[in-house]
Amino acid sequence: MNNDIAPQQDSLYRLNMIFVGDIMGHDGQIKSAYQASDKTYDYVDNYEFVAPIIKSFDLAFCNLEVTLPGKPPYAGYPNFRSPDAIALALKEAGFDVVVSANNHSNDGFGKALSHTIDTLRGLGFYQTGTFKNQAERDSLYPLLIEKNGFKLAVLNYTYGTNGIKDTPPTIVNMIDTALIRKDVVNAHSKNPDLVIAVMHWGDEYQLIENRYQRQLADFLASLDVNIIIGSHPHVIQPVRYVKKPDGDSIVCVYSMGNYISNQNQPNTDGGIMFEVGFTKHKESGEVKLDTFYHHLIWRYRAPSNEQSGKRFQVIPIQAYEKGLLAPFMLSDTDKAKMDDFSKRMRLHIQTNSVSAENNEYDRFFKSPETALYYHVQLLAVQKPVSSDTFANLKIQIEEKHEQGIVRYISTGYLQKEDAAKALEQVKSSGFPDAFIVSYLNG
Repeated sequence: MNNDIAPQQDSLYRLNMIFVGDIMGHDGQIKSAYQASDKTYDYVDNYEFVAPIIKSFDLAFCNLEVTLPGKPPYAGYPNFRSPDAIALALKEAGFDVVVSANNHSNDGFGKALSHTIDTLRGLGFYQTGTFKNQAERDSLYPLLIEKNGFKLAVLNYTYGTNGIKDTPPTIVNMIDTALIRKDVVNAHSKNPDLVIAVMHWGDEYQLIENRYQRQLADFLASLDVNIIIGSHPHVIQPVRYVKKPDGDSIVCVYSMGNYISNQNQPNTDGGIMFEVGFTKHKESGEVKLDTFYHHLIWRYRAPSNEQSGKRFQVIPIQAYEKGLLAPFMLSDTDKAKMDDFSKRMRLHIQTNSVSAENNEYDRFFKSPETALYYHVQLLAVQKPVSSDTFANLKIQIEEKHEQGIVRYISTGYLQKEDAAKALEQVKSSGFPDAFIVSYLNG
């Protein structure tokens, strides 16, 4: 007789999703991504520090607020036209779903809108909000996604397109309550477990949602939408509960702010990533909201150089504060800017939102103690030299003692390409014999 008790199987399906804010393409970002050596563009390092977070979720959503015309000329504000490489970088960062209905959808007119759709789908993204023609919208909307035992219906609308009308036969989904009602009814007819509404709405640079946003949120809740995700204001707006007619509530994120941009207006240098988890009972099919959190992020612009301008990166603030991005270090000036942003936004969120900040960052990042780091070695001498020797360098120099030899090396980099960029600077600053070395554990 076997007295062992069989392990109880999990009775729930689980789905964890993450949403991020506005992905912009200003002139400075285009310049920064340009690779003069082969005349291409590369945005991959924009997301180096958030990719481990993005890739850990079952589905990752982003709002692409540029068009992809497929060829130059590329441009930023006011008519955003970016290289296809921006989409490739988002794919490599781990994003799965791109919503494209926003006020810049028509910046490149019909051809660019169609090329944007083709590029995103060609890379394997789920995409919705804009369509090449009515037949495509009829067959592909709402966007249906099946993942982890869940079936999702994703809807996406914008308040406008900056006065640029659709180029027939292309279509940008506009906020129209009659249209939305029809689309939600159609979505429910597909028997999804969740209906997600992604709305491009609100007033730019305002930290509190407006009355029209609240009215639309109430309207969507009345139609039995399960969660509302907002964008456009370029700043963080509250996460609030919105009541349904039956007395239950749904979560509405009014605005996640910017994810990456070159904007300089107050509070536009960062935003939140919003994570949400749902469960579904395998037998009854009952779906419940499990957890939701936010992650504060900050847009970092590295120091300028003549060739490529500033370098743009998304910094997960709490991961930096916990030392999980080491050996990467912000300058004192940039650290002060990030601290100022995080202090103000944490107070803003604590005062106005029902969302809590995620503190469990260790699960996203490889321990710095077990990573391989790349350094630039400048000198190897028997006796220490004066720190003035490196006064003209803009990077931090460390002193490493090994078997009677003193080596002077740069701070460590997790990516070899970052060390290569530092090597160029070191050589041009009077150390032509410098080279790259690597050390395990930093």
